[in-house]
Amino acid sequence: MKFVVLCFLWAITITTSEQFTTYARAMNHVGISVTDIDAVLAWYHDVLGFTVLIAPVEIVVNDSTPMGSLLSQMYPPEMKRVKMAHMSSGNGVGLELFQFIDPPTRRPNTTSFEYSRAGLFHICVTDPEPENLRHLIDEENEDNKRTWCIVTYSSNLRKLDSAIHIFHFSGPSIINLTAAFMLVIRKSRQKSNLRSNLNYKTILKENIQQHKHLFTASVVLVILAVSRLIISLLLKCMNSTNHV
Repeated sequence: MKFVVLCFLWAITITTSEQFTTYARAMNHVGISVTDIDAVLAWYHDVLGFTVLIAPVEIVVNDSTPMGSLLSQMYPPEMKRVKMAHMSSGNGVGLELFQFIDPPTRRPNTTSFEYSRAGLFHICVTDPEPENLRHLIDEENEDNKRTWCIVTYSSNLRKLDSAIHIFHFSGPSIINLTAAFMLVIRKSRQKSNLRSNLNYKTILKENIQQHKHLFTASVVLVILAVSRLIISLLLKCMNSTNHV
């Protein structure tokens, strides 16, 4: 009996310890307080391409709504109103924006980069064309230029990226042309077997003329694909709009 009880307690101990096993959790989102939530949301959407999950909404911090009740438990009594918005990056990490209305969000006393101050240090994004992105978001004012850290990928990765671009643009055109030729050849062979008195080349020409719209559409796709492919491979820079 003692053995059974000890085994039972040992099993409970193992189960309990496994429930609290430490493992690498996924990053869900980062929250940032801003002074103009609409401008910041537009910048992250238009420049970095983040997806807007929830547009800015103003919340009264009280018990009238579920969110207001939740915030009233999180913030001190003097907090009355706040705007919130949610965005998502390309790999799914969320960005939550806060603009405190009453009392309002305070701007920092200095605009210089205080590297020794504790807190948020930087936000890093991945982009296949970092120079283009840098030109896009650089300010006109030289005094407010950002400090950039650009990672250059190896030549093998760049070759792989070019190969993917070529396949992406040329693949559909090649498939359409191949399908059109196979259709014409198959129908020509069937007619040649039924009409043995006609030459196969004559039947093939007739079918090509009959289905010329398939080849025309494929050629148009090739022209469009080649032009887009050239632009994607040769385009190296873009001008900054400097709207934000």
